[in-house]
Amino acid sequence: ALSVTCGTVEPCVPVVCVGTPEVEPNDDVATANAINLDETYCGTTFTYSDTVSTYRDMDVYEVLLLDYMILTADMVVDDYNGAFFMVDADFNVLASSDAGGICEDEQIVSPCMAAGTYYFVPTNSWDIEEGIEMPYSMIVTGTTCEPVLPCENAIALACDGVMNTFSSTQSQNGDFWQTYCNGGEDGPEVVFSYDHAGGFVTFDLASAMADAAGD
Repeated sequence: ALSVTCGTVEPCVPVVCVGTPEVEPNDDVATANAINLDETYCGTTFTYSDTVSTYRDMDVYEVLLLDYMILTADMVVDDYNGAFFMVDADFNVLASSDAGGICEDEQIVSPCMAAGTYYFVPTNSWDIEEGIEMPYSMIVTGTTCEPVLPCENAIALACDGVMNTFSSTQSQNGDFWQTYCNGGEDGPEVVFSYDHAGGFVTFDLASAMADAAGD
């Protein structure tokens, strides 16, 4: 059976932004607008092109953290599909939000971030008609958090390295039956740490024990 229901598509609620307007140019970290937590910022994005490629305007806002915090960033969009990114100084994406629909607001919730400088980038999706300005409002809030520190006696790992934990763990990690430093549980857990600057990392765990698992 096939049924068709017709109706009226309700327009999006227009963005009425009451806050600090963006200052152009702010298209990269070098020209980013410095912002404060808990304050609203207003801007517009758009799609444009030249004889070679099509581009989208990306507005960059800089947030300076003085302590460990979880950041929540909200982007309210008008009648278009927005996209929202949290990046570092090298423009590596730390978190993102793309609700994928017209009138869908975007939200980013970060993990517990260390003190430092971070950037938020509101923009539009690629399917927006060229030349149309798309307004948005943005606010970033923060909540202090306790960092998850590495275990003091964790075994450091290196790329492309293989370690036989059965023969090496007891001597390198002290008491094999130590209290698990993150969970507080007694057991034969072995804790490893790996300091990774970026990119992809693959961990493989092989064990003769049937119930072995790794996180």
